[in-house]
Amino acid sequence: MSRKQVLLIVEGIKQEIKLFQALFRCYGLDIGYEIVSYNTNIYELYERMFSDGFQDDLSLLGVLKERASEEDKWLFDQDYSDVLLVFDYEPQDNRFSPARLEEMQRYFNESTDNGKLYVNYPMVEACKHFLKMPDVEYLSRTVSREDVLNYKAIVGNASRYQSFERHFIRPDVDEMIVLTAIKALRLCGHNGEAGYESEYRDLDHETIVKAQNDALRWADEVWVLGTCLLFILDYSTGLIDFAGIESRLLG
Repeated sequence: MSRKQVLLIVEGIKQEIKLFQALFRCYGLDIGYEIVSYNTNIYELYERMFSDGFQDDLSLLGVLKERASEEDKWLFDQDYSDVLLVFDYEPQDNRFSPARLEEMQRYFNESTDNGKLYVNYPMVEACKHFLKMPDVEYLSRTVSREDVLNYKAIVGNASRYQSFERHFIRPDVDEMIVLTAIKALRLCGHNGEAGYESEYRDLDHETIVKAQNDALRWADEVWVLGTCLLFILDYSTGLIDFAGIESRLLG
């Protein structure tokens, strides 16, 4: 990933912004970035961009500029090396569509091109849904469709990491990221006991969406997974001792 100027389009106005600020702080990332809150969900973005079908001349920044306030329009005229989109899965939304989400993930698959979409399952609170580290049980953690509506409360009662600002410290976040990567790779079909780091470069977010859609369809549940934590590995796998943590976690 380029280390120039990054634009982050996030769904909410608080949690996602605090999360990325915590990640930049933990890893000392000396990059220029702008964080813009979209203030609504991914299904509204789909309707705004693709209601008439996918078009080759679509511009995410152009669409965002149209709905921005006058004081923020300048943000979408800048030259960004990478564009990231961070949104929630939200299967409880009345516009939820597995097919549309797969289309979005297929389209937004490269940060230096159309942008890269990171979906949090079922929502951004998945990034703090860890018990005392090392929390290997995270690898099998799910939430039922019924419980998605109460997911924030579930995380609030279970997690030791309630505050991105106060509770996200480097050693624990390292393990969170590696566990997230291992779980994502398992959803993509990598079922070995080791060697996940070598497979990471082939991680396919569209395959993750399809696996989540299948879990929802057949088991009425979602695998807890905060994929935006993987931004750190996409930025540089050298920031974390992946193999060492993997070996320690999986024994």
